[in-house]
Amino acid sequence: MIANTSDGVGGLRERREAAGLSQLDVALRAPCSPAMVGLVDRGYRPYRSAVIKRIERVLSAAEQSMVNDEEAAGQRPLATTPAEQGRCAES
Repeated sequence: MIANTSDGVGGLRERREAAGLSQLDVALRAPCSPAMVGLVDRGYRPYRSAVIKRIERVLSAAEQSMVNDEEAAGQRPLATTPAEQGRCAES
C-alpha cells in the first residue's frame, strides 16, 4: 500500500539530486526498484518504512562522501538541508 503525502518524504528528491544520484543509482544501492524511488521522489510514502530507511541511508552516505571530499579539498561544505541553507544565508 502506498499513501500520498503532500510534502514528499523528507525532501529525498532534493537530497538525491544534490548528491548527484539518479533514481537508478539509489535503487541499486538501496536496494529497491527505480519505480519505487520515483514514487518516493513524487511524494508517495511506501507502506513499509524499511524502503524509506534504506533510501535515506544511501543518501546520507552520499552526502557524507561529498562532505569528506570537500573537506579534503579544503572547501567549505555546501548546505544540504533547508536549515543549513538558512544558516549559510545568515553568515
